[in-house]
Amino acid sequence: MTKETVDNQILALIQLPYFEYILYFIVAVIAVFFIYKWKIYFLIKNRILMFILGKKYSEFSNTNLQRFHKRNIDIFHFNTLYGVSATSYEQIKKYQKWLHRNGVAASQIIKIKPHFNIKTLSYPKITLWKIFCNFIVLLILFIVFLMCTNFSFTSSALIKVEKNEPWFWVSNNYAKNSQYAFIPFTNSTWYLNASMCNETGFDEKKWAEHHKVSFTTTKIICEHFNSEESQKKISKIVNEQKAFFIPITLGICFTLFYVLVRIFKLALVFDIRMQIKWHRTKKWKRRGRKKP
Repeated sequence: MTKETVDNQILALIQLPYFEYILYFIVAVIAVFFIYKWKIYFLIKNRILMFILGKKYSEFSNTNLQRFHKRNIDIFHFNTLYGVSATSYEQIKKYQKWLHRNGVAASQIIKIKPHFNIKTLSYPKITLWKIFCNFIVLLILFIVFLMCTNFSFTSSALIKVEKNEPWFWVSNNYAKNSQYAFIPFTNSTWYLNASMCNETGFDEKKWAEHHKVSFTTTKIICEHFNSEESQKKISKIVNEQKAFFIPITLGICFTLFYVLVRIFKLALVFDIRMQIKWHRTKKWKRRGRKKP
């Protein structure tokens, strides 16, 4: 598929009716998701109330309620900034002591959420084997993704004419050998288009022998280029392929992103565990030296 064809497909998608409204809807859904994920809806609600009623009327007149409201605002603010789920000041104080005792920065904990539990001040034990297994899953997904893109972003159909013949790609303008084979390196490289078939003196039998393609397949391909009915069938197959593989490709793409982020966070958790272990060992050594 040429760059011009891809650009034309993207342009056609953008020009579809209601595309702009669909885009707005997707942005709104993503915004709501992150608002709830980052737990900032409480702060946003409070700011909106202050904007509408004014600061004077949005606050409580009762001293106890003011203290209660401010305490909750502070906890929500802390959770939003530091990516934790504290429910009280006491938990936040214990968390600060834990950071200082283990030589860990709060910015490091932000990067590994939601793996860190502020209630128990703990995180899962991550091994290199677990990271490696996730990497293998990522690699498999990436290979499947590459295979699916052949069907999602092409204007040709993958078919075979005879049982013993290899699969090949065919569109209304060209035919070429499949990029994949059940047995590696068994496919010969060949390309055939309408101009070649309609060229004066083109010998289908000779071309078939040269490229190790059956004469029947070559003949059917050349007849396809001049048959409106055959071209409609291929166009139908192409549309069916895209309808099936485009959602799968997008799903795998999002899954790839999720697994990649997961591997990154698991690696950070492992790094923090090693850092804490080194920090505690170093601290014990310092204490040992101070003893008489």
